[in-house]
Amino acid sequence: MDLYVVVLVEMLYGVASLILISAGLAIVFGMIKVINLAHGEFRAILFSAA
Repeated sequence: MDLYVVVLVEMLYGVASLILISAGLAIVFGMIKVINLAHGEFRAILFSAA
């Protein structure tokens, strides 16, 4: 039972991070009409540190 809860929480965390990333890209693209991928570097640094 505990394994199912852990897997569910990890899936929710993964989906939430993808939603935040896509929302950020949509906002940046909507405002300046250029896809800015510079914040992807920060994401890579944060995930490699964790």
